[in-house]
Amino acid sequence: MNYLTLIKETSMFDIVELTESYELTYLKKSFSKSDRVTLFPMGDIHFDSKYCDRKLLKNHLDYAVENDATIIILGDLFDLMQGRGDKRHQKEDLLPQYLKGSYINRVCEDAAEFFKLYKKHIKFIGEGNHEQSWKKHNESDPLDIFSDKLKSKNTLYGSYSGFMKISMGYVNGTKTSKREYPTKQSLTMYYSHGSGGHAPVTKGTIKANRRQVNIDADIYISGHTHQALYLPSGRLYLSNQGRVLTRVLRHFVVGTYKTGRDSFSERNEFGPAISEGVMLHFYLKGNKLNYSVETF
Repeated sequence: MNYLTLIKETSMFDIVELTESYELTYLKKSFSKSDRVTLFPMGDIHFDSKYCDRKLLKNHLDYAVENDATIIILGDLFDLMQGRGDKRHQKEDLLPQYLKGSYINRVCEDAAEFFKLYKKHIKFIGEGNHEQSWKKHNESDPLDIFSDKLKSKNTLYGSYSGFMKISMGYVNGTKTSKREYPTKQSLTMYYSHGSGGHAPVTKGTIKANRRQVNIDADIYISGHTHQALYLPSGRLYLSNQGRVLTRVLRHFVVGTYKTGRDSFSERNEFGPAISEGVMLHFYLKGNKLNYSVETF
């Protein structure tokens, strides 16, 4: 990969697909102390649901554009519960614009029209359980249909879960009077749409801890529970210099935009959904990649 081709006049990450993962990369010839590159992970939008808060969704997307953020969507872009064969189907939950014609085409056309203003910033869309359920029962891929209608050259469509390497650095490396910095500094992020139930008591902490035991990463991001969670933890390790240090791992569960209570939520006695957003602001400090966290 020739990373020189990725240098653009923007502060967004570029995404490349590797053999079994993805890499979000941002390179410059020089960095100032104020340089930040922002990542906005979001999920559980359920865009076609009658209970999707599109006003809040637009506010968050507009805020992402203001911050020149790279947007990644971690599944359940669509709700897709109103198909004819879906046992969760309720006529009163179907939006009027989807009553005529092909249901899936209408949904994808509506979503593409809404998201076209943000497609420059949307670099990745993964599958959620709602997209997978539609594929299983209807033998068509809603993200493929959406991709055809959005016509974005910037967006990759990926799997339910996987790894992303987040990299920042200098185009050809840089030297100071004391040391030479390599081209890139990186952190490993594991993403997953999520699985399991609503987690009304634990808020997903059990699943988060299981991921941190079984999967090695610096950052973990998931969704699915319609809750919002920030769970840091520490891990001791021995450095190359023989020092015992602490490595901080952070797990984020992103909220949902399906804030209303449909009949499915009421029957299952789900608690209120949480819509809090989170942004990660990455920056270089010496020879280390750091990031700060913003919630909104």
